[in-house]
Amino acid sequence: MTDANLILGRLDPDHFLGGTYRLDPRAAEESFAEFLRRTPRRHDAGHAGLKKPLDLARGIVAVSNATMERALRVVSVERGHDPRDFALICFGGAGGLHAAELAQSLGLADVVIPRNPGAFSALGILLSDVIKDVSQSVLLPVPSVGSVPPAELAAGR
Repeated sequence: MTDANLILGRLDPDHFLGGTYRLDPRAAEESFAEFLRRTPRRHDAGHAGLKKPLDLARGIVAVSNATMERALRVVSVERGHDPRDFALICFGGAGGLHAAELAQSLGLADVVIPRNPGAFSALGILLSDVIKDVSQSVLLPVPSVGSVPPAELAAGR
């Protein structure tokens, strides 16, 4: 993700991590170009395929944003909330790089970027409740489910 954002010009290679680390845009592009050379091409009708490192970087960011958008919809729309009624508070070291696009795709008017979004992310996990989800699959023919006592279902019989 860092290389994709670097290739897209979203990161200053000379000031990564507060200037303590220099990124190499040429190495990132060469790595993406090598990946494209080694990846079999699709020749489907209407499929242009990825030809340049910039295309690959755009695709990586688009897929990542779509994944984050789905997660945001799980905690909003799927729980009966309209995301447009809220501001997006981004977190994580790269949260600010994706927040505007996510807000736009969800129809949000406001984005809050904490001063230290990476630390904000760590704080979130520290303050979260510890939960444990447990599930067990029980494979039975549909007609027989009604005749199996719940205790046997729970025991996996």
